[in-house]
Amino acid sequence: MHLPRRRVLAMLCVLGGASVQTGCAVVPMVGTIVVQQVTSLVVSQLEAALLRSLQTLATPGAIERDTRRHIPLPPRVRLVIELLRTAGLSQVADSVDDLEHLINQTVEQMAGQSYPLYQELIQTYPWMSEVAQALSGFGLPVAEAASTPAVGGRPSAAALSLPELLQSPGEAMRRLAMDTIRDRLHTLAQDQARANGLEGVWQVLVTAQTPLQLEPTPLQMDELPSFLADQLTQLTLREMDQDPVWREQIRPRIEQLIRTGQAAPTETEPAAAPASGAASTVE
Repeated sequence: MHLPRRRVLAMLCVLGGASVQTGCAVVPMVGTIVVQQVTSLVVSQLEAALLRSLQTLATPGAIERDTRRHIPLPPRVRLVIELLRTAGLSQVADSVDDLEHLINQTVEQMAGQSYPLYQELIQTYPWMSEVAQALSGFGLPVAEAASTPAVGGRPSAAALSLPELLQSPGEAMRRLAMDTIRDRLHTLAQDQARANGLEGVWQVLVTAQTPLQLEPTPLQMDELPSFLADQLTQLTLREMDQDPVWREQIRPRIEQLIRTGQAAPTETEPAAAPASGAASTVE
């Protein structure tokens, strides 16, 4: 996103903020109005894009029956099943035929329950600081109060620039402490896999592989929730990057707001109703 410096420096005359001397010109200093407005738009619409993505994935069959989203068995699992058949244990191998179906079903169910986990990352990130930095990066002085992170916000050690966010909301989510969300999704995956029987089927495979002496290491039980969490994360971020509302409506609105500095009221679109297959925790 390229914003001409001359246009940015002409911003905010209507805001009545402070001003600073820059050479032979007096340039208005960005107060909190525009920074807060951009921040509010970023947070609310990033949450909305996340919600739309999770609602899509939570619809029954949205992952399993869509070739673009379908999750195949991990290569190591396929190898174990093939080795079981080769070793004359076809009956055991046949007993895990539903494994791929259960994996896809479990991730769909996780999507319906994971919104609050992702939402917390969005709400605790110091967006005001990032927005203020983006504006000051174009040579526009920013009031000190406008660059103060929200209480509880994490320091932006690996700062996420506003242009990066606008281009890729999925990448933005990846940068927002994904290790934290992965840990929480791990617990959710364990609970959901246990509830729908996937954990039991995986256990059959883990137990049956013992005589095969797989190298370098055999399948482990804790690989399952990690795999499920990673699959949901990848699908969610991809959906967010492909979200047409963000690309066609939200990104142009934020870019225009930064470009012109107009502090005109903006409407926030109401979040869509949860998909019929989504769990009640998707709000």
